[in-house]
Amino acid sequence: MTIVCCPHAGGSASVFRDWSMSLPHWLDVWGVQPPGRESRLAEPPYREMTRLVADLVTAVVPILPDHFALFGHSLGALIAFEAAREMERRGGPAPRTVIVSGCPAPPSRRRLEYNPKATDDELLQRIRDLGGSPESALGHPELRQLILTALRTDLELAESYEFVPGSPLNCPLVAVAGDADPVVPADGLVDWRFQTTGAFTSRRFRGGHFFFLSKESHAGLTVLLAEVLRPIRSL
Repeated sequence: MTIVCCPHAGGSASVFRDWSMSLPHWLDVWGVQPPGRESRLAEPPYREMTRLVADLVTAVVPILPDHFALFGHSLGALIAFEAAREMERRGGPAPRTVIVSGCPAPPSRRRLEYNPKATDDELLQRIRDLGGSPESALGHPELRQLILTALRTDLELAESYEFVPGSPLNCPLVAVAGDADPVVPADGLVDWRFQTTGAFTSRRFRGGHFFFLSKESHAGLTVLLAEVLRPIRSL
């Protein structure tokens, strides 16, 4: 089985680089690499969610195995969710499960209150407050600028997202977040249950918005992923 992972705002596929070492051998990890960073640095980033989702689905569907799941964190959760909806609208193939992390359910999702006029220092402080980037990266001028450029573009993308009501997903949906995540209130996590006709599971782990970066919570998340995906990998 394959799990396709969509990174957070400003993030890249490398955040999932080591996941294969902690997940079961039967689960392949594919990290989505958005344009405008790392190996796709020279490509222009997306600024419209609908176009991003449509292009992502078109690109991955021909190479996906029969059994796959979608995972996304924060902005990546919205991308994974909308990609699953688009796959079902196209008549499949569609994911066996969708896992959304660190993101309130639409349409109740609160805006991030992103200020496009925020200074670099203000934006860096916000990153530090959420725990999303190591100080070693933020302290390097070139890396810091790359992170800031990708983050600003992705935050604009997230702020422009508009949920369009439609049929709920047909597959199981799992919603997870840190128990101290300021972005995801209690109802924002459990309200994901209205976005599927399948089984719904929610779980809080110790930590903030980037809870899965800690060793303890990452271990708990990988156990949960194995638990929910093992029964459906051979259906």
